[in-house]
Amino acid sequence: RQLLSQLSISLLVIVLLSVFFTYYASSSIIYQNKENELKSELAVITKILTKDKNFTATLQLYKSLLHERNISFVLLNKYGEPVLKQLTAITPPFRSKNFMDSLKLHVISAQNEKMFILNKGQPDPLMVVPKLIKYRDGQQPVYLFVISPVQGIAEMIGGIRKAVILASIVSFFLAIVISWLVSKNVSKGIAALRKTTREIAEGNYQVRSPASRTDELGDLTRDFNIMAAKLAESTEKLAQYDYQRRQFMADVSHELRTPLTSIRGIVEAVKNDLVAPEEQTKFFGIVEKETLRLIRLINELLDIEKIENGMVVLHKANHNLRELFDIVIEMLEMQIKEKKLRFVVDCAPSIEVYGDYDRIIQILINIVKNSIQFSEYGTITLQGSEDDAHIFCFISDSGKGMSKEELQSIWDRFYKADPSRSRD
Repeated sequence: RQLLSQLSISLLVIVLLSVFFTYYASSSIIYQNKENELKSELAVITKILTKDKNFTATLQLYKSLLHERNISFVLLNKYGEPVLKQLTAITPPFRSKNFMDSLKLHVISAQNEKMFILNKGQPDPLMVVPKLIKYRDGQQPVYLFVISPVQGIAEMIGGIRKAVILASIVSFFLAIVISWLVSKNVSKGIAALRKTTREIAEGNYQVRSPASRTDELGDLTRDFNIMAAKLAESTEKLAQYDYQRRQFMADVSHELRTPLTSIRGIVEAVKNDLVAPEEQTKFFGIVEKETLRLIRLINELLDIEKIENGMVVLHKANHNLRELFDIVIEMLEMQIKEKKLRFVVDCAPSIEVYGDYDRIIQILINIVKNSIQFSEYGTITLQGSEDDAHIFCFISDSGKGMSKEELQSIWDRFYKADPSRSRD
């Protein structure tokens, strides 16, 4: 299809150029040049007749030059009768009675230096340029006709037409060859791109199309490869997110099942009088603790859903950073005592942070809980500082820490550096 379209366009262009060039060459160039030549000779003859006192001798010499160029001239009065026959330069073919009668018909209607074709439509047409002149004082004006056959022009135009036709045929075959080569080259690049597209559609996101071309198709191929690379990266991230999400949901399901199992066991024990009255308060405390744990887990799931749907509304205000640190320590006091860890707060009382209170507390609790969970001994330090434009908050512990690879993924959704850890 591409080859046929290129050939059609090439053929149309060649035909249009051939027709235009032939018409322009015949009408606008050759005929115009011939007409200008006759007008030039007309001016020379007119000057000789009107300016040269010895015009008879001069015209006799000039007639031989005109004869070599196949140009003739004749002088007629207003009645169509020849004037100065001895000076008239008419070659034998133009001396016939039919020729003179045809010329007489244009004596009255002829316009100065307005070219016309005599015997038009016949085998031997003539190009004629007339002019009304007065060659001698006291004499009546006469008509000077400069004549040249069109046959030589027609033969020249015929040769040009043949050359144009031959050039058109050669150009057409060259266009076929060039179009075939170009189409083959372009089709090869398109075929490679289609092959790559099919492989990507089948799930092979690592395949790439050769991009050795330097034209627009090469640019398209390079852009396609960039798109394929980004698609492969996105697909890999989606697969990783999906795995982490499933792992996260499995952990959450396990953690939801654990407190529910505990609550169910205690309720059945109390129901069946398996718990002594003096121990019921203790078990009710366990139920309360597990219930709060369930509420916390459900709230975390709801927070994740709100964040993903863009439904989180932040209520920002200024809060004292030292007071926020103290609140977090109070909320985690029991866990701190269980692990016998030491807390150090290093923060100036004047530092204030601008943000949403609940979210700041939530972030601090999550980070400090991780420090408690992965620190078997030592000190956890909460440090706050500020400069002209920023507030800095540092939380450090004596735990095992994270590798560089793990640090690069801590902002990914559902990511866990240690999948085997349990949630408290």
